[in-house]
Amino acid sequence: MRAWARETFQPTEIEQLAASLRNIRGRSHSETDGAYVIFIAEGGGFVQFMSNVAGDEYLCEILSHKYQPAFGDTLDATAVETIEGAGFRWPLGKENFIRWFRVTGAEDCLGLAELALGILAKVCRHRLGQPIEQKVHIPFNSMSSK
Repeated sequence: MRAWARETFQPTEIEQLAASLRNIRGRSHSETDGAYVIFIAEGGGFVQFMSNVAGDEYLCEILSHKYQPAFGDTLDATAVETIEGAGFRWPLGKENFIRWFRVTGAEDCLGLAELALGILAKVCRHRLGQPIEQKVHIPFNSMSSK
């Protein structure tokens, strides 16, 4: 999926997402006061990443059809294959598709940006040239990113 995203999207679009991912790295205070970024497709679907306190893992969530019923309409065979192929856990109850990713440096953030664009395209129907809204939260008094 990452290779597909590199071939499909402009390097500047990938880098914009990667920069936000690098910005939150290691800036969480706790599991309940985390640094996170949400990438929102024009149609409303989103992918969210939250750094752990150490900055060596990111929790990734994809909007769940059980949390927002309208999202269920996008879960065609391609979307399900994308979600499962990327190793996400299927939601139970009112939660999102989730997965933890290891992050050891800036290159991993670039890879997660490619993954995010792939998910936004294949699951949330994002297309090249459409805007992606970014919501970034960094807890007050966070240390600088790693």
